[in-house]
Amino acid sequence: MEVALQLAPATVAGILYALRAHHLAGTSRAVPGWRRACFLGGLCLIVVAFTSMGSLADELFWAHMVEHLVIG
Repeated sequence: MEVALQLAPATVAGILYALRAHHLAGTSRAVPGWRRACFLGGLCLIVVAFTSMGSLADELFWAHMVEHLVIG
């Protein structure tokens, strides 16, 4: 359950971004493919950091600080 709560905001953000990028695809304001890849890659990196370091970050201060660096 806890992992699902961590994945939900990233999933919603990714879906909304993809829908908007798709909507703008035929216009002069189209989102380049590299920018979409960077955004989705950043979301994946944040999800991996939260899910893989979740319990470790609760116990070790340095792991918690690594999460902050990944988010930044």
